[in-house]
Amino acid sequence: IDKLLNTLVLWIFGFLVCLGIILAIGNSIWENQVGDQFRTFLFWNEREKNSVFSGFLTFWSYIIILNTVVPISLYV
Repeated sequence: IDKLLNTLVLWIFGFLVCLGIILAIGNSIWENQVGDQFRTFLFWNEREKNSVFSGFLTFWSYIIILNTVVPISLYV
């Protein structure tokens, strides 16, 4: 059972990382195509307008937000 649960936790972590990557790519595409129209409301510097950097930050944000996908009971 221990081996099965370890495998299950690794699959769930893999799912979490894949989900974060897909959402970060979507954010980068959106930021590149439509994001310029919304920058007038945000007071960003010129160097912060990079869509790849925004996707990188979004990836880690989604990993933090969606970490509840992994049930804590499986850690124990």
